[in-house]
Amino acid sequence: MVYFKRLLLYITFITNNVHSQIRQGDFRIFNNVEYIGSMPNNTIANLTGQSVSVLSKCTRRCLEYTLCQTATYYIQIQRCLLYREKYGIGTLNYINNGTASVISLTYRNPLGNRQ
Repeated sequence: MVYFKRLLLYITFITNNVHSQIRQGDFRIFNNVEYIGSMPNNTIANLTGQSVSVLSKCTRRCLEYTLCQTATYYIQIQRCLLYREKYGIGTLNYINNGTASVISLTYRNPLGNRQ
């Protein structure tokens, strides 16, 4: 079974200690699945370790990459794969042991304007 969660993520960046920018995005989380991109060159990052130690950090990294539309987070090995394509273009593989989740960016507002 696939579960859907909506998540609003705010990230603040300080530039030259003067300006700050807030990026926000709306994500759907698909548990117990992994995403396989439609083409190998649609993978834009393969992140591991402390920078992606939990699902929310992988989600944040997708928001930081302007081209990121979809990510797969592998829980046990702390690996985050970022893709430049919407999740419907590639393939979703169901995993019964709950070791992966797919993050789908459904909305991006890079300037943080609340509408």
